[in-house]
Amino acid sequence: MQTDLTLKNTRHARGVDTIVNHVKNLTGIVDTCFDCHHSEAVNAKLSDLKSHVETYKEAFSRVLTIRANISRLEAEEDNAFRTGDELITKLNNMITFTSSRLEEKTRSSLMEINNTKIILFILIAAGPFLTAALAFVFIKGLTNPVKSLLNATHKLKGGDLDYRIGGLKYEFGEVAESFNEMATSLKEHMRKIEESEKRYRMLFESAGDAIFILDTDGENAGRIVAANRAVAEMHGYTVDELLTMNIKDLDVPEDAERVPQRMHHILEGKQLKGELHHRRKDGTVFPVEVTAGLFEIFDRKYILAFDRDIAERRRRRRNCSAPNNLGCPESWQQGLPMK
Repeated sequence: MQTDLTLKNTRHARGVDTIVNHVKNLTGIVDTCFDCHHSEAVNAKLSDLKSHVETYKEAFSRVLTIRANISRLEAEEDNAFRTGDELITKLNNMITFTSSRLEEKTRSSLMEINNTKIILFILIAAGPFLTAALAFVFIKGLTNPVKSLLNATHKLKGGDLDYRIGGLKYEFGEVAESFNEMATSLKEHMRKIEESEKRYRMLFESAGDAIFILDTDGENAGRIVAANRAVAEMHGYTVDELLTMNIKDLDVPEDAERVPQRMHHILEGKQLKGELHHRRKDGTVFPVEVTAGLFEIFDRKYILAFDRDIAERRRRRRNCSAPNNLGCPESWQQGLPMK
C-alpha cells in the first residue's frame, strides 16, 4: 500500500482493483493474528496494531477520494504515508522481538533435549550391568528395550522427529513415553520456528522499502550482513554482491566519512533518521531517507536500517510553484538532513 501511495499520479500508478485488493489483504492478515492464543499483553499489542492499521486505511481512503482541494490532498498523502511508515516500523520491531523470543525458546528446547539424551545414555550404559546381575532368562527382556531406546536416540539425533517408541513396559515404558512426549514437543517447537522464520523472511524480502542489517563489531563495523531485494533493485547490485560490501561502499564519499559518527550515535541507543546520498552500481547518485536503530541477537549488536529513494519527493519539492512555498506541504519545506 505504501508503494501504491508512492506510485500514485505517476505513469507506473496501479489500478483501483489492485489497490483495493492490497487493502483487503492487509485487513485479512491482521485478523489472522488473533487466531492464535496469546497472553493479555500480546493481545493488547495486536489490538493496538489493528487500530493503527484502521487509522492507516482511513488516511489511505481519504487520499483516494479527495479530488478538488489539491493542498488538502497533498497533506492527506503525507499523513497517510507517515502513518504507513510508522506502522511498518512498529511491525518490524514486533518481528525482531518475536524472533528473539523464539530463539530463546529454541535454546531452552535444545538444552532439554541434551539433558534427556544424557539420561538416555546413562540408562543405556547401565544396561550391561543390569543384565549381568539378572538371570539369563531376563536378558532378552532387558536388551530389547535398551536397543529400542538407543535406536530412538539415533533417530532423534538424525532429525527424525516423527519416530516414536512403542511396546515398552514398566520403567522403560515411562522413559519411552517421556521420549515420545519430548519428540512431539520438539517437533511442534521446530514447526513454529520454521513458520516464524518463513513469515519473517517473507516480510523481509517482500518489503517495499530497502532494509539493511549492518554489523557493528570492530573492523567489520558497517558490513552488510543482510539485505532484501528492494536494496538490490534500488542500487543495481545483486543481494550476493551486497553481502560482500560495507555500507560505506554505497554512500557518497562525504556521507561515508560520517559513518563511524552515525554508528556511534546508534550504539548509544539513539534512533537515527535523515537524508543521505547513495551511489548505484552504475555510478548514479540519488537521495535516500534513512531510518536506523539498534537491536541485539544473542548479545551481539546490529543496526537495522530502512532506506527509501526520495528522488521523486525532492523533484516535487523543487516543482512547488506557490510564492514562498506556501502552497507546499510543511514537511516539504523543512527537510530532514542527516547530521
